Amino acid sequence: MIKPLGKNIVLAKEEKEETFINGIYLQEDEKSKSHIGKIIAISTEVEKEQAFEGKINNKVLYREYAGTEVEYDNRKLVLISVEDVLAIIE
Repeated sequence: MIKPLGKNIVLAKEEKEETFINGIYLQEDEKSKSHIGKIIAISTEVEKEQAFEGKINNKVLYREYAGTEVEYDNRKLVLISVEDVLAIIE
């Protein structure tokens, strides 16, 4: 498990479903990438401050070019600052 430091959280990146038209795969371009993730870890600093409303397993929308993408245990994760989280999806 990745444990975030500072004012960061770890998101499991939500992947868009593959798009097919008449059996032909359409590649997704950079502009259509999903910026939605599920919170899987929150740093202790963020938990102590209690200013961030997100909790483990919440889906969130984050800024387009925010965070650092990594692959860990065959999952695409994003390490991101809580300041780059724009909304909680309910």
